[in-house]
Amino acid sequence: YGYGMGYGMDPMMMGKGKGKGGFASRSRGKACVEFSSASAARAAMQTLDGSSLDGRQIKVSEWTGGKSPNAQQGDPECKVYIANLNWKTQGWKLKEHMSSVGDVVYAKVIADKDPMAKGWGKGW
Repeated sequence: YGYGMGYGMDPMMMGKGKGKGGFASRSRGKACVEFSSASAARAAMQTLDGSSLDGRQIKVSEWTGGKSPNAQQGDPECKVYIANLNWKTQGWKLKEHMSSVGDVVYAKVIADKDPMAKGWGKGW
């Protein structure tokens, strides 16, 4: 191993296959789901809160807004906030799970774009 490489790290594989910039997006265990109606969003909070998805008991609650421009789009009354997601859960699977109570317009797992920006993996 080269200078500064940790035990078991392969310098030839670092940053390979991870998408733009060498790093994959990393799920933060939460998501935003928008339904076609406010009644479907309320049904999701009542019915799917505590349901199991990818081995985790998810929490479905009222959408309280977000900082990104995408979070400002759509009708907040039709959105729900999902917490305690498995980090491996993908958007299509979340959408499929949530569609049991109504028509899902949008389902987005919230992810950090650059894991290094949050201090993951830094050794100093």
